[in-house]
Amino acid sequence: MDSQQEAVTRIGDIWALLYYHLARELTGQFGVPGDGALRRAIRKFGRERGLSLRARHIYEGRPISLKSLFEHYDLPSDPRSERTTYELSEQERITKTTACPYADLWLSYPDGGRLGRIYCEEIHHAIFSGYDAAVQTNLTDTITQGHEGCRFAVYLRPSNQRAQEHVVQPHVPLPHEDDPLARTTDMWINLYYYVAREYLDTFGESGEKALRRAIRAFGEDRAHRMIRGHETQGLPINIETLFTRRDQPSDPREESVLHRLTHQEWILDVLRCSFYDAWKVRGGLDVGLIYCQEVHHAMWESYDTRLQVNLPETLTAGDGLCEFRVYCKEAGESKGGQRPGNWSCG
Repeated sequence: MDSQQEAVTRIGDIWALLYYHLARELTGQFGVPGDGALRRAIRKFGRERGLSLRARHIYEGRPISLKSLFEHYDLPSDPRSERTTYELSEQERITKTTACPYADLWLSYPDGGRLGRIYCEEIHHAIFSGYDAAVQTNLTDTITQGHEGCRFAVYLRPSNQRAQEHVVQPHVPLPHEDDPLARTTDMWINLYYYVAREYLDTFGESGEKALRRAIRAFGEDRAHRMIRGHETQGLPINIETLFTRRDQPSDPREESVLHRLTHQEWILDVLRCSFYDAWKVRGGLDVGLIYCQEVHHAMWESYDTRLQVNLPETLTAGDGLCEFRVYCKEAGESKGGQRPGNWSCG
């Protein structure tokens, strides 16, 4: 596995972990209505992906066919996946997936099979029908149901194709759109937006409280996973390890200025953030701000309880940058207010 593939797998795992925590809180807190909200969000997320793929293929001069769809897909291949393709033509795609890293992650968590199955039941139909309304998707078995593999039979018969009832927005090329890391990160950003939107729009104030709990659980889980990984590598659990061996690879679209990184402090200004850019376009800065307010504190303060995380300015709050000031202090010091005078985190 080369460095780029390794980076894509790391982002993929974070994306799958985020889905798990968002889905678990939404369905656990709100029951059947939460299940419905989750399914709506997945369908909206998938439909957008399908429409975007169609627009890009039209822009590139490709025929709208299953061969184009699956040979020029939006999600980069994960080297941990295993799939047998029995047929791939303009009209048919018959496959069996026997190893899926997302399913593996979800099945390792409580209730993960059920939550993963919700995703599998909704996402493929939504993407493929968004690409062309005539696509017929048959998914008989899934790993998340305990089957030995995911069996797909997908058809697109020319006789069923009609002019799209909806207008597909023209594709506008963007910097780094062919970068596998950027494309995988976009999956994370966009999935969060659609699920978070359902939390707030469907359940109001109680939905916001639940969303904040889900983000904190996600951040804490990421911290614990990093700790296990760093301890396995024999690395010290401190601020320097946290930010030089982060679980999240750098996004090529991000612009930042690192002012200081020592074993006692990390001072960084983010001038451009792909998360902010995507949420702003969708009118989603409200859900973006909630994410920013919760995830960094939960993740970094869980990684090392000696950390004090200050985020006085954020792009999602309307500020000109995200200002990160993270300090390490003696255990037992107050985490509120200004930087404490007694620091020791070697």
